Amino acid sequence: YKLGPEHAVFLAPTRSTNSSTHATTSAASFVCSFVRSEVKDSASLVSRVVRVAAMAIGADGLEEAPPLLLDGEEAAYSRPRRVALFVEPSPFAYISGYKNRFQNFIKHLREMGDEVIVVTNHEGVPQEFHGAKVIGSWSFPCPLYGKVPLSLALSPRIISEVAKFKPDIIHASSPGIMVFGALAIAKLLSVPLVMSYHTHVPVYIPRYTFSWLVEPMWQIIRFLHRAADLTLVPSAAISKDFETAHVIS
Repeated sequence: YKLGPEHAVFLAPTRSTNSSTHATTSAASFVCSFVRSEVKDSASLVSRVVRVAAMAIGADGLEEAPPLLLDGEEAAYSRPRRVALFVEPSPFAYISGYKNRFQNFIKHLREMGDEVIVVTNHEGVPQEFHGAKVIGSWSFPCPLYGKVPLSLALSPRIISEVAKFKPDIIHASSPGIMVFGALAIAKLLSVPLVMSYHTHVPVYIPRYTFSWLVEPMWQIIRFLHRAADLTLVPSAAISKDFETAHVIS
């Protein structure tokens, strides 16, 4: 969250294929590579992001990922933050590993003392989750996959709620429709924007629709992620695809 717009961090969990080891291991390894990483003490700057991501991914298969200890200079970056999280589809109503990832992300942010509000699709949302206020945005079914609700999340009500919250950072899931709303609000409020990429849509397009739609999808992804201050992707393979497609510099 402290890196500049010319950087990207790639986090890739690695897990044992041995079932007994998988069940008892409480560690997660990460591949963290920096694009043009000339920032002084970059390890200190990214430690907070890695710590939260490790714990979130840990609950997706590794029950307890160990926290990275903060001391000395790293402690300077451990102060509580105000995080506005835009997630689509809802991590409360849509059943998937994605749900586990974001629920644990919210949980661990709150346990670390951060203030959090969550903007997501309106169906089945609680009023709060682990002390984080949840704001439902009117949604509509995805034209190609009706089980996935989409929402722009750019109503005056949501803009007002986020503005009153005064976030230090906006974190949006990508790709989707809601990420456009998050981008607009981040620019409107002059707040740094992190995008975490989760569904590799260009790979799925030829399987379910038309191959000629792949390049337009990459163009949308380039537009979104070049506008973000920081991009997170879940694997080294996707980071290579991003570099090959010139999504980031």
